[in-house]
Parts: sequence; structure tokens; C-alpha cells
Amino acid sequence: MKLAAALLVLCFLCSLQQRSGAQSCNDAGFSDGMSYEVCNPLSVLNSVLHYTYHASNGTVDIAYRAWQSASGWVAWAINPDGVGMIGANAFLAFHNGSSVMLYTTVFTNTNPAPSDITDGNLTFTVHSRMAEYSSAGGYYTIYASLDLPRNRTSQSTVWQASTSFSGSVPFGHAYTGNNIISTSTMNFLSGQSTSAGGIPRLHRKNVRLYSQNSLREFALFCSNSDADLLLRLPFSPFAFCVLNLFPKTVLHADSHQIHGVVNAISWGILLPIGAIIARYMKVFKSADPAWFYLHVACQCSGYIIGLSGWILGLQLGSDSKGITYHKHRNLGIAIFTLATVQVFALFLRPNKDHKHRLFWNIYHYAIGYGVIVMSIVNIFEGFDILDPEKKWKNAYIAIIATLGAVALALEAVTWPIVIIRRSSDDKAPHAGHGENGYA
Repeated sequence: MKLAAALLVLCFLCSLQQRSGAQSCNDAGFSDGMSYEVCNPLSVLNSVLHYTYHASNGTVDIAYRAWQSASGWVAWAINPDGVGMIGANAFLAFHNGSSVMLYTTVFTNTNPAPSDITDGNLTFTVHSRMAEYSSAGGYYTIYASLDLPRNRTSQSTVWQASTSFSGSVPFGHAYTGNNIISTSTMNFLSGQSTSAGGIPRLHRKNVRLYSQNSLREFALFCSNSDADLLLRLPFSPFAFCVLNLFPKTVLHADSHQIHGVVNAISWGILLPIGAIIARYMKVFKSADPAWFYLHVACQCSGYIIGLSGWILGLQLGSDSKGITYHKHRNLGIAIFTLATVQVFALFLRPNKDHKHRLFWNIYHYAIGYGVIVMSIVNIFEGFDILDPEKKWKNAYIAIIATLGAVALALEAVTWPIVIIRRSSDDKAPHAGHGENGYA
């Protein structure tokens, strides 16, 4: 009987816990009259993030609810440039007397002075904000409507809670336990959230997912890839199969960043290298036919990897209803179309002595160099859209400048060889004519 009673009590407590968890999302009510599309119970500090993302203008409405005593404070923040406190753009809710205050402040270090906790502007636009406290429920709710920094749907978020004050402002929190792991990467488009512990959670309806069994089989096909990672990637498994060539740190990045990295490597680096090989290595007779196979390998690799980036770009476009970067999209379509024609044209390549070989060469050079130029232009369009840290754009500029310098140096080296060879070829027929009485 005692065992049965204990089991009944345990089941009752479990049901209460499940009911409490359901209330935090499904039964939540808000005094602003809003309802939110996504509910994400955060991993620690007894808090929940409700939000609705508006793809048409890149804004998000949030309601951050955290259970805390009236003598304490809570905060929720987006960190556009890093993880954790340094760089966090925070919303802080607390009591000042009987009034609930809401400060917006940017933390520039891990040891701010009380005078640094002021109500100021954030690094992104905040359209509206307010905070309230429910004495009956024992929780703060922070409401805000804001622009997602740099129009990125994936953001590093951090939240905090404490009862420590300095004067009348929140100041200090525990540096142990849950207070030091209250961070996550939130994708406001897909509803996907990965906590500091690396556990992904998905709370948005109607998100396209693939079955676990099919993806695990696909992962085995892709060189024993990480099937669990595949389950939470917001893009096609085909793209993942190609992306498995890259370090796993790349795969954990935002899908927009993956799109940019893959396309920069394929269209913006491999294709120019392949063109340099074809233009300059074939001048040296000892490099024939090795230069041709290197050229084909480089261009085909660039095309295959670029295909995965192009597919990911199509999916990003379809997922971002109302947001269209027309120039970037049109250039991408043109690049992929011309590159595909270029690949299939290899099967129609006439022999060197064929009368149509000259026309094929003109077509091949024009399309090839055109694709490379458009690719570089479109990569810089992508930089303007993503607005990443300057080091990434500077790194690509350095790579392109290096390839350009190599091409100029090879141009200077190979032109004299070509001129001497052509001069020798021009003299050879005259020598033959002379022997036959034509000189």
C-alpha cells in the first residue's frame, strides 16, 4: 500500500510538472493583447521566450517571461557580435519602488560599474518596449518589438536573473551554475534553438523536417556524417552531403553564413584558380595534359560545391517570404545557368584541328570569364547583405588580390614564351618554302 501511495504521489507530481510546462507556453496570457507564434522554454533560470518573426520587414515581437521575486530583476539580451555578456544588448526589468522599470543597455565588459547600468540606445532599432510584473504569477514579462541585427534570423541570445542591486539599479549576479550557461543561439525564422549545452529544441509548427531513419541512412552515405546534426540543419540533406567536406564548425554556423562561405569558396576561389591553371600552365609543354585535368577537376569541384550553395540559397529565399535581394538573386541564377551550360558544353568540345574549334574557344572563354566576374561581384553583394565582421570580407579581398597578383606575374612570365614560340612557328613554314623554291 505504501508503495502504491508513493507511486500515486509521484505520478501526481509529474502531472503537475507537465501541466506547469504546458502552461508556460500554451496557456500563457499577455496584457498587451498579443499572441505569439513561437514559444521557447529556455533551458535555465525558469524563463520562456515567446515571439513572432515578421519576415517582410525583418522585425520580431518578443515577450520574455521570467519567474522572479518582486525584489529581484531579470534581463534578456541579443549579442550581435559574440556570445555571452560582452556586447550584449540587454533589456533589464526591475522594480523601483512600486514601479516596474525597463532599461535598455549595452554591456561592453564583464565588470561594469553601477554607473554603466543606464537606460540608453541599443545597437539595433527598438520600435517599442515595456515591462510588467505579475504579483499573482510571480514573474516579469518584457515586451519589445525590434529589428534583428544585420537582418540575420539567427542570433546569439543571453538572459539573466538576480536579486543584487547597487543603489536602485540591477548590479551583479551569481557566476556559478545556471547563471553562467544562460545563453543560446536562436533562429527566429525556423524556431530552432540551441542552448549552451548544445541541445537543440524546436517549438515552431509546420517546420519541414526529415525522418530520422532516412537521414541516418543518408548520413552513412555521406561518409559517416553526424546524423543528429543532419536532423536539425535548416536546409536540404543534399547540401549537407557536400558540406560534409568542410569542418564541423562551419556546419554549426547560421545557414546564411554557410551559404556565403560555400559560394565564396566554390564560385569565388576555385573557379578563378581553375581559370589561372588553364591560361598559364598550358603554355609549358611539360604540363600537357596535366593542366587540362587539373583545370577540369578544379572547375567541376567548384561547380558541385557551388551547386549545394545555390540550392541552399533557393531555400533561404523561399523561407524568407517578403524579403528579396533582387540583384543578388538574379546574379545567382545567371551564374548557375551559365556555369551549367559551360559544364555540358565540355561534351561538345571539338578536336583541336576542327574548323569550329575557334568558335568553341571564344564561347568557352567568354562564358568562363563572365561567370568568374559575376561570381566575385555577387559575393560582394552577399557581404553587403550579411554584413559580417570586416575580417571575413578583408580575408576574401586578400585572397582575390593574391590570385590577381599571381595572374599578373604569370602573365609577365608566359607572354615572352608565347611570343618566341609564335615567332618560331611563323619561321618554320618559310623555311620549307625556301627549300621548295618559294623563298
